[in-house]
Amino acid sequence: MNLFCYSSRSRKGAFTLIELLVVIAIIAILAAILFPVFGRARENARRSSCQSNLKQIGLGLLQYAQDYDEINAPINSPIPGGFAPWVDLVQPYIKSTQVFNCPSDSVGLPYTTNVKTAASRDVGSYTANFYYYNNPTPATPMGFNQATISSPAIIVWAADGVAVNNYAWQFIGGASITGTAGQRRFSGPQGVIAERHLETTNLLYCDGHVKSRKLDELTRTNSGGALAAFDTGRDQ
Repeated sequence: MNLFCYSSRSRKGAFTLIELLVVIAIIAILAAILFPVFGRARENARRSSCQSNLKQIGLGLLQYAQDYDEINAPINSPIPGGFAPWVDLVQPYIKSTQVFNCPSDSVGLPYTTNVKTAASRDVGSYTANFYYYNNPTPATPMGFNQATISSPAIIVWAADGVAVNNYAWQFIGGASITGTAGQRRFSGPQGVIAERHLETTNLLYCDGHVKSRKLDELTRTNSGGALAAFDTGRDQ
């Protein structure tokens, strides 16, 4: 008799199969709702970290220019055994090597201070404006006086990217947007600006400020037919 009563009470306190299925369904629905939110929050944090990287890089570039009579760092300089890209030229001002690696970049090689060669392009995640130009052609290398940049607040200096040269781009002759949402690229004859952060890319401007923008916003041309965000001489 006691065994029967104990069993009855146990059955009354247990969950039925239907109740368990309802609970599992609710958990699945909540997970489907919350996981994208958590993923977006994580990517927002990565975007902020990337923006901080670019701000520090911008300070390094400006300090380099101050030490060289307002001449910007060239895209690369020949050295024994290889070449020194712009990231190597400004790294001593920043000290850190991790600052050249975007937390959302799963493609680029992490930056090192090794001598760079054609076979070794461990330059990190960021790419620089290879050519500033007054019209689509001819081009002028980046290493020139800052005073010649007519509107530094709207000219892109460096950006999220992967590239043919890995560390620079040139969009002379135009550029186009390719790829699918969230993985799009702004590609030209050499180099690529990558859309890594929630369908946006982080951009460092010539005055040192950083902004996140959609690639579509970079396609505007100026009166000279050049891409306005990259043309130092005629950017209005």
